Amino acid sequence: MSAHKFLPVLLSISVLFVPQAVFAQAEGRETEAIGRKQDTDVVLQKSFPPGSTHEFAMVPMRDGVKLATDIFLPPGDGPWPVLFTRGYYGRLACAVYGDRAGTKTGGVVLICQDARGVHDSEGKGTAQPTKPDFEINDCADSLQWIAAQKWCNGKIGMTGASGNGIGPTVAFLTKDPHLVVSQPSITVGYPLYYWGFSNGVARWMYLNWFRNTGLKVDQWPKPHTETFDLPRWKEILAEGAKDNPTDISLTTGWYDLGSEAVLDYFAALAPTSKITAVVRPFAHKANPDFTWPAKPVPFAITTIPQALAGAKTQKSQLAYYLMGNFRDPASPGNYYKVTDVWPVPNTPTPYYLHADGGLSTERPAEQSATLSYAYDPKDPAPTLGGNATYDNNAGPFDQRPLKDRNDILRFVSAPLEKPLEITGKLWADLYFATDVPDTEFVVKVVDIHPDGYEMLIRESAGMARYAEDFQGKPQPLEKGRVYHLKMDLWSTAIVLDKGHRLAVLVTSSSSTAYEVHPNSFEPVMSYEKSPIANQTLYLSKDYPSHITVPVVAYEADPAKAANP
Repeated sequence: MSAHKFLPVLLSISVLFVPQAVFAQAEGRETEAIGRKQDTDVVLQKSFPPGSTHEFAMVPMRDGVKLATDIFLPPGDGPWPVLFTRGYYGRLACAVYGDRAGTKTGGVVLICQDARGVHDSEGKGTAQPTKPDFEINDCADSLQWIAAQKWCNGKIGMTGASGNGIGPTVAFLTKDPHLVVSQPSITVGYPLYYWGFSNGVARWMYLNWFRNTGLKVDQWPKPHTETFDLPRWKEILAEGAKDNPTDISLTTGWYDLGSEAVLDYFAALAPTSKITAVVRPFAHKANPDFTWPAKPVPFAITTIPQALAGAKTQKSQLAYYLMGNFRDPASPGNYYKVTDVWPVPNTPTPYYLHADGGLSTERPAEQSATLSYAYDPKDPAPTLGGNATYDNNAGPFDQRPLKDRNDILRFVSAPLEKPLEITGKLWADLYFATDVPDTEFVVKVVDIHPDGYEMLIRESAGMARYAEDFQGKPQPLEKGRVYHLKMDLWSTAIVLDKGHRLAVLVTSSSSTAYEVHPNSFEPVMSYEKSPIANQTLYLSKDYPSHITVPVVAYEADPAKAANP
């Protein structure tokens, strides 16, 4: 018999209703649960039928660390299927996900667990949130423990959003046969890689969110740097993709923190597993300031109750919202397209930055062409939208308030003669020189509407020390030398209408989305002595700075074509 059977369990039966909406935070607002009162009676009254009971256990992991775990049992004899949730903001905050499995009607066990090292779980300082296998072993051990309990019928589902979604995002990589369904949303696996940094530059998330995992991140010295084991992460995805028994469904948004993670998962798992994914036009909190035309997802997704009852997804599919002008419902785009592969077939098309401020597919002919600006860390450009945070400063914000800044270079195309559909990953290749040993660059891709609205499509930052010239071995920069910095701008799907203009903005800061770089290779404790960096962007035949855009042949919304 498993040693798990002899764990001491504290049993309580709810007899008192406490009228508090303790667990009512909306998706994307999970951190708001931090510090709220934890009350199992509230969970029983809100999420379970009368007669349900509660147990508590410290569940052991392979290294002896025990994780605080609440177990809510429906009335009856069982055994039952189980919905397993875990997270960082107080385990009972995860009870809100019980609705996804229908716990209110009974017949399902709900488990809420504190992740390693947080709140009531043991293992402070042992979570290793910087590693690519973060949470995987603890999820595997917890699933095995759950499956061995007498109240479990051998079928387990997982769900969660944001930080509470990391567990279900990586748990299906364990390929545990008892995990029949996993449906995380607006979240990632390997959070250091996706949430922590952009091309080597620390994101707001690294400086502010990772403390929730127990990782100590001091604000100084700067710049922060980390190493990433991307080869190992790709191995983990490849291993998890082979004969995976779990029905997997992921949800994100084009302006969400984890959009690229979902696309990477789909690309790795779709060929050999059953995975559905949906990319909406929203930010992490859905951001009601930007109202996109509401369109239905074109296929049905197997629900958690259906999967726990034996239903299976028959085909891997990705539904992605092809954005258009959110301010004009009649514009091209603004509907869902479906694919069974990612990336979708596209034509990588370079758009070159020109010294006259133009942007075109024509390569520069000049032998010598540059533009320059001065970057002062004491006066950083403010962030206006994007996807680097879970606060309200996310989404397709208007970039016009930045027009008068002298530290931003603008490159704008001629008005489009026909709609331009862009779907896939964008890249930026900057050829630059500077007079400081290290610095930062920020690239924004923008859709300029005929009325002047400058809609942000993508924004990413990159640290100069990671220039291609150094082949993965960061070094201080030499004054005046030309370097090549390649930046991953992540993916999008959008149609720019006829008459719109594509634009690229190049600068060296976006605060608070990305850490403000002190223009120093060695870490420093303040900006007090930070030099002003004189940045030179090369725009010539031999050094053609450009972005690469994945162009797709434009197709009108079939629904619009059928109902003009």
